Amino acid sequence: MPGSGYWIGQREGDMREQQRVIDPHVWSEVERIRTEWAVLDEKLTDDQRKMRIAIESLHLTTLMERLVDITLPSMLENWHEFHPHCRIDANRKASLTELARVLARRDILRLHLYPEVTAEMLSARRTDHRVFIRNSPGSPDPERWRGGAVRSSQEAERITVMIWGPIRSLDFIVRALSLVQVRIDDGLPLPVTPLDPLAQLLTDQIHAQLIAESLPPA
Repeated sequence: MPGSGYWIGQREGDMREQQRVIDPHVWSEVERIRTEWAVLDEKLTDDQRKMRIAIESLHLTTLMERLVDITLPSMLENWHEFHPHCRIDANRKASLTELARVLARRDILRLHLYPEVTAEMLSARRTDHRVFIRNSPGSPDPERWRGGAVRSSQEAERITVMIWGPIRSLDFIVRALSLVQVRIDDGLPLPVTPLDPLAQLLTDQIHAQLIAESLPPA
C-alpha cells in the first residue's frame, strides 16, 4: 500500500479489477462513524461491511480531490499576488497543496458524513453518560486546562484537528488541546464531529479564556 492512502480492488462487469486510492483520514473517519454511530446494517458480514466503508470512503475521497482541484489554483494564485517577485519553491507548493487537501477533506466530511450523527444519537448517548458521571468521583481540578500546560495525547490531537481544523491561532490550539485532554482524563463527553453542539460549547469556553488572557479569540 502506498503511504498516501489505501488501495482497494473493485470489479466492474466481472471484466477486470480497478485500483483506486482512498485518503487514509477519510477512511478512518468513515470507519469511526459507521462503526460507532451511524452503524451499518447488522446483517452484513464483516467483509460486506468493510467493502461498504471502502466504497463510501472512495466516493468521499473523489469529492475531496475534485474540491482540491478547484481550490488549489486559487491558493497558488493568491500566494503569487502576495509575493510578486518570488518564485514558489517545491516545499511551499507542497505545503499549500496539503493545506488545500486538509480544508477540502474537512468540508466534504462536514457536508456528506458528519450529518449522519444526529442530535438524537448524541443526546441518547450523553444521557447514559450523565448517569455514569453522577455515580463517579469528580475531577480534582476540571479547570486545569486553562493554564495550557496539560500534556496532550495523540487522541487529543486527533480530536482537536477534527473539530477545529488548521485555521486557528496557536493560542487557541494550545488551549483546545489542553481542554480536550482534560476531558479525556476526566472521562467527560467529547465532541464527536464539528457539527456536534458540544463542539460549539467548547469553542465558546476557549474564546472566553483567550479574552480573559487579553488574547485574540481566534
